[in-house]
Amino acid sequence: MKKNLFLVAAGLLFFASCSKDMDQYVAHEPDAQDLIKTNVEKIFGNIDPTHDWCNTDYGQVNIQVDASVKKVQVLSRVQELLGDYSYEVTTDGLRLLNSAEPNGRTNFTLYYNVAKENQGIYVAFTTTDGYYVRKVENGSVSFSKSANARALRRESAALTTEYNVTMPAGFESYGSERGYFQDAQGNKITELLYPVESPNAGTSVSFSDDFKTTFESYKLLFPNGRNEDNYPKVIKSGFYNGDYYCEQKDPAKPVVVTPLYKVDSGSKWGSEVYNSELYYYYFKEIPAGVNAEEYLASLPKYKALSFSDCFTNDEEGVLASYGSYILLYYGDGVPAAGETQGQIAFPEGTKIGFLIRANTNHDKGRKKGEVYGDGRLNNGINGDGNYNFSTPRFERDAPRACWMKVEGRMILSWESGTDRDFNDVMVDVDGIKPFNPPYDPYPEYFTFCCEDRQVGDYDLNDVVIRITRDSETKATFSIIACGAHDELYIKNLPCFKNREVHDFFGKTPTTFINTELNAPHYAPYSEEVTVTAEFNVMTDVWPVIENRTQGYDVKLSEPGDDPHAILIAGIMYYPLEMVCITEAFPDFLNWAHDKETYKNWYKNYYNSKVYE
Repeated sequence: MKKNLFLVAAGLLFFASCSKDMDQYVAHEPDAQDLIKTNVEKIFGNIDPTHDWCNTDYGQVNIQVDASVKKVQVLSRVQELLGDYSYEVTTDGLRLLNSAEPNGRTNFTLYYNVAKENQGIYVAFTTTDGYYVRKVENGSVSFSKSANARALRRESAALTTEYNVTMPAGFESYGSERGYFQDAQGNKITELLYPVESPNAGTSVSFSDDFKTTFESYKLLFPNGRNEDNYPKVIKSGFYNGDYYCEQKDPAKPVVVTPLYKVDSGSKWGSEVYNSELYYYYFKEIPAGVNAEEYLASLPKYKALSFSDCFTNDEEGVLASYGSYILLYYGDGVPAAGETQGQIAFPEGTKIGFLIRANTNHDKGRKKGEVYGDGRLNNGINGDGNYNFSTPRFERDAPRACWMKVEGRMILSWESGTDRDFNDVMVDVDGIKPFNPPYDPYPEYFTFCCEDRQVGDYDLNDVVIRITRDSETKATFSIIACGAHDELYIKNLPCFKNREVHDFFGKTPTTFINTELNAPHYAPYSEEVTVTAEFNVMTDVWPVIENRTQGYDVKLSEPGDDPHAILIAGIMYYPLEMVCITEAFPDFLNWAHDKETYKNWYKNYYNSKVYE
């Protein structure tokens, strides 16, 4: 990918920095060692003589299971750094490193690659009745169903079978002022919201150490952060209220809700969660022949709790609970003010749904409104530009909550704004029939960024290859970019051999692939590859790039040489065409000079200089 370098008679070459003028198709470039050395010194200075240009480790975990376990996943806890000056924002998450089905094995080993800067290795166990996550200690982890029976929290105080709760007289529906819902004829449907407090099932709730540790790992399945998009997980799971309304498990025991956790950056956004309330509604079936949205919109909605009673305003990202609240059944239809009594027993088969009523004056009242777990009821507010909840990031009927199952407990995880991380507030719902939401952690990506010439411009996007480990014996190899106008082949990876790199995208070497802004985007070319159980991306994959235009191979350098290929475990955005890596990533030079420092250099980048 470089423009021909013309050597003047005296053999002098001047570089101010990475060349901006080196990315066009040219004939053979001479292999001049002095030229290479001068170029490297101008760009990088003194490179750490032990540098291997790799942030990746290799490990293994011994796993012991019983017959209840159907699948295991090896996960790493990682910290993502986001934004233009990305070190200002952090978010934690779990990344999938390997997976397997025991198939009768009770003791086996899984191998994995992982970022050196990981914050712990975990194993997730999918069983016949749930999904469980355990942290790996000393290279091993075990799970058995019998040993998993643990007290996750103390029982609430003794509960009676009926609570006499008088509905307030003369209450006007909050929803009638808003008019989000209309029937087919355009008539407003009054949204009946009754702000009667549910009975408190205890002034405080305590949690076992086991629950605290386990809940921490579950939060990482839906990591927090404005750039952490968990919405695809929600939709893929199907476990949101549009399909999964909950039902009471035992009519002799109440349905109890307990807010567990919030992380809403309240001081910045008007204390959205703190100023909100949780409401619920119920029904048996949507009658045949009626519009589902109209029917659900017309149902009475009852207040379960105020989040201001369950958190302090400044609590953020910690388990904190000051009480549990009982959901009551007030009969079918619209309750009569001053007469209706609530009971803890819902008729068998009654479905219960939830909504959050936002009620803060922040942003001149634009943060008021109701958001539902069932996306059908968000059609109005998701598209109303007068309110904070309207955004092109959500479809008009997008849900705002998703079920999770933590150690047998059902937790409803909410998106109260628009950033789609779905963990603004998490609410435990006890006393309902459990179901088993599947989880699909994002895979860890291992990215090779390669330079195609011996005298490089070091935008390191000439060939970009991404690897994911899918299972014990399968991996996916993908070519995602080619910022070269030379004829290139990948010699040592059989799935890509004997085919010019541009040809995988239906193009010739006159086209840059996924390295320019305002240019067509091409889908990656991927191949599923059979690998050994001991597969190691650090030793089994390092690509050798054959540059037929120039007549030589470019491969991984020896320790201390310039970076003709780097391997990054994690999400890495590579530089745009003709943007030197030192310009896109301000910490890269520090890492080049000392490989033990600035190991997270690739998480601090300028958005305008990388291909996202």
